[in-house]
Amino acid sequence: HAFSKALMFNSIAQHGDNTSFDNLKGLGTANVLTGKTFALGALSLIGFPLLFGFWAKIEAISAILRTGKIWLLFLVAAVFIIEAYYYLRFLSLYFAKDERRICPIPSLALVSFIIIVIIISQGLYPVFSFNLVNKAVIALFNRGLYLAIPTGGF
Repeated sequence: HAFSKALMFNSIAQHGDNTSFDNLKGLGTANVLTGKTFALGALSLIGFPLLFGFWAKIEAISAILRTGKIWLLFLVAAVFIIEAYYYLRFLSLYFAKDERRICPIPSLALVSFIIIVIIISQGLYPVFSFNLVNKAVIALFNRGLYLAIPTGGF
């Protein structure tokens, strides 16, 4: 989720300081590059297949199913639906017709490109990230291992 949100914030940051909700109307068509990067971040957060957010949603659902608390599954599904509604509503506002044309800021466009590569690659091959997170969680809860890592295995 962090990469997807970073992509969305980076896309909006390219439009300057005037980022109130009303001023964002039509910016996706005013600057097609940032519009598409914002949409990719939003779709990843919604859980669109082949993006990293999809696998995060699958992992959350499978963890809930392993606990056997079905009521929690319905609660999380409701949250996913509400989240999708608001992101899609914002995307429709963001891509409304507008006559403005805005050029992307090259440094922010480069950052967006790097984040896009991460989101898509992790969406296609999520095993690397999940293994990394599992190792971090195990190290965090194992005090001896947690203290040994920064000291070089001391």
